[in-house]
Amino acid sequence: MPPVPAAPPPLPDGVPDEIRRFVGCQLTELVLADGPVTWLPMPGLVQRLTGHRIVPHAKVRPSREPGWADLHVGWGPIALRMTLGVVQGRLAVRFGRWPDPLVLAMRGDIEAWVRQVNGWLEANHRHLLPASITAGRVGLRKAAAGSPASSATSG
Repeated sequence: MPPVPAAPPPLPDGVPDEIRRFVGCQLTELVLADGPVTWLPMPGLVQRLTGHRIVPHAKVRPSREPGWADLHVGWGPIALRMTLGVVQGRLAVRFGRWPDPLVLAMRGDIEAWVRQVNGWLEANHRHLLPASITAGRVGLRKAAAGSPASSATSG
């Protein structure tokens, strides 16, 4: 059994308060929408390829598989693509069979952060409910372990 985390997973400086509070188990609902993601750090690979700072733009679309969202974060011509969902109350991330170079460079960090989020939720007796996904937005909700709503999971 993994050790109980002492603190929520790290977030970059400038992250919106509602994201920080949701990850920190102080807020039960969070909606993420298409648009600029000014607080997201620019990966070193993107900086090396472009030579300058580009504000990333996020797009969320329902995946072909119900309960999953295709996430596209683009820094100009360079994009990070993955699929996000909730499986048995835990945040899950999947990458395509042939991930692009940016995903390959960041995959380990992304997977580690998702594990930290899930560990923190579990340590705080919380589970994610199935995500609400439409074009342009994804809604995440948490419930206390053992609550009637917490038994509803996707995946």
